[in-house]
Order: sequence, then C-alpha cells, then structure tokens
Amino acid sequence: MSLLSVPPLRAFVPTHPPALRPLPHLSTRNHVRPSRTASILRRRRVLATSADTPSPSSPNFRNSEPAADNSNNNNSKKKLSIVGLIFLAITYLWSVILFIPMALAHPVVLWRDNATRRFHDLIAMTWMRWSLQTAAVSTNVINAHLLPPADTPAVFVANHTSYLDIYVFAYLRRRIKYVSKAEIFRIPIVGWAMAMAGNISFKRLDRSGQMEAYRRMLNVLENGLSLVIFPEGTRSSTGKLHRFKAGAFRAAKALNAPVVPVTILGTRESMPSHAWVPLKYPSQPLSVVVHPALDSSKLTVQQMQDQAFRSIDSALPPHLRQKKPAQQQPH
Repeated sequence: MSLLSVPPLRAFVPTHPPALRPLPHLSTRNHVRPSRTASILRRRRVLATSADTPSPSSPNFRNSEPAADNSNNNNSKKKLSIVGLIFLAITYLWSVILFIPMALAHPVVLWRDNATRRFHDLIAMTWMRWSLQTAAVSTNVINAHLLPPADTPAVFVANHTSYLDIYVFAYLRRRIKYVSKAEIFRIPIVGWAMAMAGNISFKRLDRSGQMEAYRRMLNVLENGLSLVIFPEGTRSSTGKLHRFKAGAFRAAKALNAPVVPVTILGTRESMPSHAWVPLKYPSQPLSVVVHPALDSSKLTVQQMQDQAFRSIDSALPPHLRQKKPAQQQPH
C-alpha cells in the first residue's frame, strides 16, 4: 500500500467519546456496559458531591470530618446510657423501699380513708422528691406565691414533654391525684402504687372509660384534693404546645374549682418524649413556673382553654412559643 492510499488520521478518531467503564463493584455478572446517558449522570453526581464537600480552608471543614463525629457520638451514647441506668436504679430502689409500707398499710387505708388515701399520697410525694434529690437533680418553683391555699381543691394543667414531668409536681407540696393513660398503671411497682393511691387512669379510645374517669375527677375535687392533668393528652416531641382537650376545664367548671396553669421547663432536655429513662444530666435545675389561677366561675370552658394555653406558652423558650395559638378542642 502506498503512502497516498493511507487514510487520513481523523478517520481513526472516534466521533463520540467512549462510554465510561463501570466500576468493578457496580458491574453486573455479564459485564454490561452502561449507556452513555448513565455515564454522564454518574459523572455529574461525582462532581456535585465534590462541590458540596468543603475544602480544608473552609470554616466548615472541621464539621465535615466523619471520623471525629462518629467517635463523639459513640462516647456520648456511653455517657447517656450510664446516666439513665443510674437514675433508673435510684428511682426503683426508692419505689421498692417505699412500696413495702404502702402495701402493708393498704388494707387499713381502704378501711379508714378510702376517699382520699392520705398516707399513700405522702408516700408518693416522698418517692418523687427523694428520687430527684438522690440523683442530685434540683427543682425550682417559680411564682410559688400564686398557688392557691393548700386546702383549696384546684385543677393544675401543664405542658407535657417527658415522664419526668410527674416528678416535679411533688415540689408544689399539694395533695394531688394524677390523670394518666392506662398503660402507665401497668408498670411494675410504680404503676401499682399509682393505682393504690387512687390516681385516675383512662383509655383514649374507650368512651365509657373516659366517662368513668371524668366522674372520678369530680369525686377527687369534691373530696378536697387537687388534680394534675396534661391537657394535650400526650407528650410533645418538639416541646411546642399541642391543642388542649376540654376535659380538665369541664371538671373545673362543674365544681367552680380554680384552674392553675403551670409551665414545666428542663425535663425534655434530660428525658425526651421517646425516652423511658433520662438520656443526660440536666444542664440546669428543673423549673415549675406557676401562673395566675383562672376563676372557673367567671369564665367559660373555651375561655379557660385559651387563657391557660397562652399562659403556659408564654413561659416556654422563645423558639418553642406558638406564633399563632393552636385551635382548642371544642367543648
């Protein structure tokens, strides 16, 4: 073949760039080569990932180091579990110790004081205070002067973000009964003690059970005791208030009992709504903020719902406050 018959060099240059080879760990058994479109998309994803990764000179580079984050998370989980186990051991130790005299005295209490069960209330308040004090968790009551007289039956309504919320009411030093979902009463020792003390359980989907719980709420108030009710009906996972249910305010209205709004602070930080034990030690004392009592004889159920909601919401951290009040359950 002569030099004149040699085809030009561009005849050997492909008109289209070759498709990228598939990565070994992504290739199929038959080694099917990806299409040109798939190759282009893959290259774009790689470029996008590279662009999103901060450079070493970027101020965010330190936060992008996965090894450091994983190490910190692992150490944090170990510390959190230790805190929870310590508190669980403390509260159950006191519950076992105090449950013994409670159980022994129960027949006598039912015989002599079935309506109020004063001895059981004393045991319950002691258990809650000693559990927090032994764990070195301090609790502050703010605006304690706004509390009604100790012998005045009242309905305390509060925000609810943690199981620790029930403990802090022991620092109000009032004889109270809790209104709680039935599952809590199944917890060994603690749930049994709540039932023996005459606290009120209810099932959310059981209409007849709810009516029975409402009747018992009225009996508690008629016997000169106070109620603690979380009107949201469940724990808030975000810390923001959910709309209030009307049951607590109806009971107060029926007997002209004052409604005392209370804001609880600090419990969610230590023990979020999904946790059964504290996940970390609180960075500051738990706080119970008491707001001015609402006169149920002068307000409607709807007015009490709205005013209690605004009062409780006003003491929350600014980022948790509602910009627009939640629509309350119709009464």
